[in-house]
Amino acid sequence: MNQAEQTLISFLLPEGILDYFELTKADKATKEL
Repeated sequence: MNQAEQTLISFLLPEGILDYFELTKADKATKEL
């Protein structure tokens, strides 16, 4: 996952959740991540 994707996803997730979890993969569906 590149930095731009990770930054975008961090805006969608609750604040502080990335302090406890590491994003490793994001699947893109037709209208959602």
